[in-house]
Amino acid sequence: MADPRPTGAPGGAGALFELKSTSLAALALHLKSSDLAALAAGMDARFGATPGLFVAEPLCLDLAALREEGGAPDWADLLPLLRRWGFNPVAARGGNPAQMAAALAAGLAEAAEAPVLAPAPATPPPPEVAVPTAAAPPPAVPPS
Repeated sequence: MADPRPTGAPGGAGALFELKSTSLAALALHLKSSDLAALAAGMDARFGATPGLFVAEPLCLDLAALREEGGAPDWADLLPLLRRWGFNPVAARGGNPAQMAAALAAGLAEAAEAPVLAPAPATPPPPEVAVPTAAAPPPAVPPS
């Protein structure tokens, strides 16, 4: 069997690169409608006065609100629409199986569902601590 290491690469692939796990901070766009014309108008109204606000900003598309609707967004139109404002759509989450399959086919990764955080338990107030008062000095004894 031939040596799989590239010629001139001492030590093989490990000397050329390392693949490690990481996490990526990304904005999540919670889509509440698959009406792209309405989305475009809303985005123009909200971000039109601030060009350059987002520059290659990683974006995760949250489809949870569309899950029951059944239809998938028109990815061929949605992704360029989002890039127009500087977003870089990289992932989708929350959709039904058909929506997620369409998102993957459009080149998006499947993101994990956002964890639902339980509210922090209320902490009881600290107990009141009785502060001792200074004892009154003993009465003066008259000289005898």
